[in-house]
Amino acid sequence: MNGYIHDQRHRCSLEVRPDAALDATLRSLARDLEARGLLRPGATTAARFHPHLTLLRASAIPAAVVAHAAATLHAPVSFSCARTFGDGRIVYLAPDDCTTLIAVRGEAMSVLDADTLDPLATSRPWTPHVTLAYVVPEAAREAALELVCAALPVSGAWESVQAWDLDVRPTLLLDHVPIA
Repeated sequence: MNGYIHDQRHRCSLEVRPDAALDATLRSLARDLEARGLLRPGATTAARFHPHLTLLRASAIPAAVVAHAAATLHAPVSFSCARTFGDGRIVYLAPDDCTTLIAVRGEAMSVLDADTLDPLATSRPWTPHVTLAYVVPEAAREAALELVCAALPVSGAWESVQAWDLDVRPTLLLDHVPIA
């Protein structure tokens, strides 16, 4: 059965959010994919589409974890590589330098009780990324990746670290700490 599985370890998301300028650039890339017919109409205006980088998911994200992540991360970010997940269904940008992101994620995981972490966080390698397109139709996958690659590099800045409750609709912002 492929039905929804309710697991409290998926409830909260710790995310790094781009500033307004980088967010606009990322959304523009996604809108270009949609305008060229490479995504379903409405994909870039759907409520679930908001450019971000997920550090981890857990049943709860303490405020101290959000604050530490924001204090540790650096604002500038650049992307010169686009890749895909799921046989091309998902197109994403990978940050050029993931060193600090990986360290921040590791620190957050070390202070959270292992029983509260999303099992996916510990069962496979983590790929820091910002998703630009979900559910790219099979016939459009190669063209979508080529279009995104042609628009690179993209540079900008991270704005904040946020914790979200994903179990409620609309999702609920639990914490927001600006990156210095």
